[in-house]
Amino acid sequence: MTLEVLACDLDGTLAQTYAPISVEMADILKKFMDSGRQLVLLTDEIEENIEQRVIRFFMDKSGMHIFSDGGAVGFSFIDNKPTEYYRVCFQNQQIRMIEEVITNIFGEFRLEPDRSRYRYGVQVRGEPTDSQLKQLDSDLKARNLPEIMSYIGRGILRFNPFGKHKALNYFLGLTNISEEDVILIADQTSMYRSDWRLFNRFRKSTRVHVGPKELAMDDDSILYPGETNEHTTLDFLRQLKRRI
Repeated sequence: MTLEVLACDLDGTLAQTYAPISVEMADILKKFMDSGRQLVLLTDEIEENIEQRVIRFFMDKSGMHIFSDGGAVGFSFIDNKPTEYYRVCFQNQQIRMIEEVITNIFGEFRLEPDRSRYRYGVQVRGEPTDSQLKQLDSDLKARNLPEIMSYIGRGILRFNPFGKHKALNYFLGLTNISEEDVILIADQTSMYRSDWRLFNRFRKSTRVHVGPKELAMDDDSILYPGETNEHTTLDFLRQLKRRI
């Protein structure tokens, strides 16, 4: 493996939810990019909040690639100015198909307001069973809407037109970098959670799970937990920094 890309979730991985990254985290990420490697941020955070939470800590933004809104918005920087990769949103007909599938499986639901204008969220009654989630995934795929659903908890389902796994696949295709040369860090990788498809799709990468064991896809990826997820990530990145 030749390490070329550090691909990270933000909330619960690099920073606490809604909080900016720490000065120490920013310093480690700067050193990583200064070595000529690429930082790929894959986050559910909306585009409008990325400046305050991450970007402002970096004078030199070359080597930084942001995929916000769950992957639906992608951009990098040329001469420290944002340069857009893409924006993807649902069409009205796709929303209607999603609602039809939800109704068939769960009956009544209510809209769950989402801060992102690119995603679509609902809340169903009760806790969905694994079989219901699998049926939902299958029925959406049959309508040519594959791999768009994640389960947030508390009956909340989120639908994303271009998820994190598709965003990372786009970036690797664009740069011709192999997934074997990627370190992937996230905190919710169990089935149908927000980072599951990342870990499932990129099994040849070095996968690092920093969240609770019950939210992990498998035992092999789990790090010994620190005081918080962010401390776990920092400990891992400190060790990584010594090797690069």
